[in-house]
Amino acid sequence: MQIALLILILSSLVFIIIYYRYNAIYFIPVFFIVFDVIRGWFSIGSYFGTIRNISYFLLIGYVLIMNKKTLIQNIWIPIFLLYVLFLVPLSSNIKESATNFIVLWNSLFTFSLGLYFFKNIKQLKELNKFLIIMMFIFVINAMLSSTLGIGRTIYGGSLTMGGFAHDRLYSGSIFLILLPIITPLIASKPYRILLFICSIITYILLVISMRRTAFLVPLLGFLVYFFLTKNKNRMIFIVLLFVFLIAAAFPLYKDTLINRLNARLESFDNTLTEEYRYKEIQFVFKETFSTIKTALIGKEVLNSVGNYNEGLWGARPLHTDFAVLLHGSGIVGVILFSLIYLSIINSYFRYVFLVPKIDFANELNAIFIALFVSTLFISVQGGLLAPTFRAILLLYMGAILGIFKNYKLQHDDKLINELDNID
Repeated sequence: MQIALLILILSSLVFIIIYYRYNAIYFIPVFFIVFDVIRGWFSIGSYFGTIRNISYFLLIGYVLIMNKKTLIQNIWIPIFLLYVLFLVPLSSNIKESATNFIVLWNSLFTFSLGLYFFKNIKQLKELNKFLIIMMFIFVINAMLSSTLGIGRTIYGGSLTMGGFAHDRLYSGSIFLILLPIITPLIASKPYRILLFICSIITYILLVISMRRTAFLVPLLGFLVYFFLTKNKNRMIFIVLLFVFLIAAAFPLYKDTLINRLNARLESFDNTLTEEYRYKEIQFVFKETFSTIKTALIGKEVLNSVGNYNEGLWGARPLHTDFAVLLHGSGIVGVILFSLIYLSIINSYFRYVFLVPKIDFANELNAIFIALFVSTLFISVQGGLLAPTFRAILLLYMGAILGIFKNYKLQHDDKLINELDNID
């Protein structure tokens, strides 16, 4: 415990120093992924998750104090969080509710950081550098941990991927969605090729993981992006090449994939009749609307384990975001959280039509919508308390809106040149 406390203090100080000397906003993706890796390599992994959450919570608090305008970039975020904070003391497990409140605080305010701090393409390129580092860490860790058998298996089978289990795999998914605006900002063609190869490896790892959401999200994101982009011919060629290389590499991962598929099908057969994610919404509806009080403010905010369906599902938490919000915060919480996303999409429509109609601006627009649709899709599977995925996704959405907003405010010809000169 003393070691964990020491690491917490040191990581908090390092993060604040980086923020003061450089800009820790760029460092956020790497910060989250590193702690995901550490969780898988050490037996006390849960401590490192707590350390990460508290360290980042302190950074957010520091940034809000030093830059008070960050607080009101999306006014519904602090309103919703204050409401949830009011409900935390009413929980039967205050520690659990408070811990998850910190996770929620961290991810939602990350959007505000992106919207406030990002104003130009140069900053986006800096963020992309750290996203690429994050992806390399993801691939190297997954390959090493699976080779050495580090971490626990998911859905049975022999494959281990270190700390990358369940929602922690989503970080690879989000990176793949962002490729169309990461790659054009890389000047070196050999480096682009290396990135392309690593992206193929990333997707193969997601497929082998058998986490359906993890490998379906990039497909959904791409379909949305493809519908909106003007570079369709180029994208068709890249996708065909991507598919061809994945197929060509099939003999290298065939046995592992079959092993994982069989294990996943066995797990799926065991739970198919339950349809947990659908049934949990039925139970939550019934229990939440049983009284006026629970209908309005819910019960056991962010503390669903053993507190729904009369505790019959034991240690299984609620998965879908809607069920989590309705159960823990009632109709009021669902409305306030929805207003956060309505405000985000409203900001998008306020800025996007004033941005110059040039290629890279159109790419930013397409990726923003792809990210927005992806977060809605993952919400059905459960992503409200997935810190790495939601922080990266909301940071990038905020960054794109920040660039659009800056153009609206400044009408800066320099931004037009920046956007127009990207290959």
